[in-house]
Amino acid sequence: YVADRMNGLVIVDITDPTNPVQVGHLDTDDSARGVYISGNYAYVADCGNGLVIVDITDPTNPVQVGHLDTDYALGVHVSGNYAYVADHSNGLVIVDVSDVENPILVSDMLWMYLLRISGM
Repeated sequence: YVADRMNGLVIVDITDPTNPVQVGHLDTDDSARGVYISGNYAYVADCGNGLVIVDITDPTNPVQVGHLDTDYALGVHVSGNYAYVADHSNGLVIVDVSDVENPILVSDMLWMYLLRISGM
């Protein structure tokens, strides 16, 4: 799974690492900067579009199922029912994703400088 700034979410089959093959694609509305996979969902940090949630049950046909505008999403990590979004405008944004079709802003914590999400 690749966050491609120009093409959104790109799904690549790397069964044969010497011959990677693109099998799916979802053009996001802005500039995909980060992606995190959890179960059958891809959580995409889509820059000016915020957090985009994509059903990847069928990797050849990814479907956007949820969205939350976070202003300027640069990275994302998911743990349990929460997505942690690194956002240029709002700092660390915490989102309840227990209902992927209706993500809810829980809180944010403004940071003075750019930040990246790594893991938990």
